[in-house]
Amino acid sequence: MPIKNFFSRAFFLQRIDRYLITEIAVPFVGGSVFFVFIFLMFQILRLAEFFIVHGVSIFILGKILSYLSLTLFSVSLPMALLIGVLNAYSRLSADSELVALKASGVSLLRLSRWPLFLSIIISLVSLYANMETIPGAEKAINANLVKVGNTKVVSSIKEGTFTAGFFDLLVYADKTDPKTNRMQRVFIFDERQAKTPMTIIAERGEITPIQSDSDLGASIVFHLEKGNIHRNDFETETYQKINFDDYRLFLKVTEGIDDSGVQPKMLNTHELRDRLTNPNTPPLAFKEGEVEFWRRIQLAFLPIPFVLLGIGFGTVRTRSVRAGSTFIAFLILLAYWIMLTAAISFALKGWLPTGFSLFIPFFVLIAFGIHHFRKSSW
Repeated sequence: MPIKNFFSRAFFLQRIDRYLITEIAVPFVGGSVFFVFIFLMFQILRLAEFFIVHGVSIFILGKILSYLSLTLFSVSLPMALLIGVLNAYSRLSADSELVALKASGVSLLRLSRWPLFLSIIISLVSLYANMETIPGAEKAINANLVKVGNTKVVSSIKEGTFTAGFFDLLVYADKTDPKTNRMQRVFIFDERQAKTPMTIIAERGEITPIQSDSDLGASIVFHLEKGNIHRNDFETETYQKINFDDYRLFLKVTEGIDDSGVQPKMLNTHELRDRLTNPNTPPLAFKEGEVEFWRRIQLAFLPIPFVLLGIGFGTVRTRSVRAGSTFIAFLILLAYWIMLTAAISFALKGWLPTGFSLFIPFFVLIAFGIHHFRKSSW
């Protein structure tokens, strides 16, 4: 019976636990949605350009938004948990419910059991997401952005003006039709081969996207009709003119296809391990991969110090529960990101070991959290 009672009291929800979890859950869910929305606001203008200018479908934009939301998973959840715990304990303190619980013999440690257990669950889920799920979402975002940027490419060519930087070409078209990817009276200046620049003039042109096997690459065919090619060879000092009825210019984007073009945030656990164990990895790429690996781990366990800080600061009475908890959460988050930025800089410069440097913000938050938790206990 004593053992049964111990497990019953330790692991099963009692009325006070259900009450406390309910108080945390509402601001936690609201905070998760709020933080995701705030972070997505920075991408709204770019996505609006895809919809208005490039004519990208709502379905494709929805996919990009879903992947973006997934990448914010490990950041938004700890922040939302901090807001939830601060709100819950601030309200309990402001309504003197903590005093009543104290008089009933319920300690703050007893009230913190399930919030701490919840933080551990969120940490484990975030760890898996950081290592496997979020890198895949980052890859999918990059692949979709590359494809979108090259599916309706004619929309980036303004008729009657010279467009620079279009697949490293200078392009002019008298008339363009973004719906059909067709142009009339086309002028192209190609100096990708510096020693043999080429000028192409055609009556009509059409751009056809090509499906690529690589998610991180894209290519198009510039189909030109009835025109001529003017080529200068500076080495031999010769000029060549070629008339054509049909000419196809193949243009390819190769960024991201090789491993050097893949950012560390797009690598899953196995890919990061391969980069870190490969002796041919450049020093900078190795250091960036090492920083990304430790950043993911410490970010995953961030909910634990956030719960301790939320309980410690939440038990301090404030005139306005929402305003006070929001302000405290903002200060905690600001302090954390400042410390994290400094830690990443120290690690990249080699001033401190990478793992130790990346965990400095975590241990600082843990120390402050334990201090304020003990200070608030009775």
